[in-house]
Amino acid sequence: MKQIHTFNMKKRLVIIIDSIFPSVSGGKENWLYEMSKQLQKEYDISIISQKTKTKPFYPIDKLDRKSVV
Repeated sequence: MKQIHTFNMKKRLVIIIDSIFPSVSGGKENWLYEMSKQLQKEYDISIISQKTKTKPFYPIDKLDRKSVV
């Protein structure tokens, strides 16, 4: 009998936001940060936002799997 290997791969979630996230705080940015904390258990999350040199408001380095582009 042939053995089938299954992998616990996370689903990928890509979010595009018209903001300088994570350097600004507001309604949608707060929602995005809080949801990312919850969804990181099931998803490999990438957030595409506007480029900035401003210091991040949200501590995204504490999220397990993230990529802010």
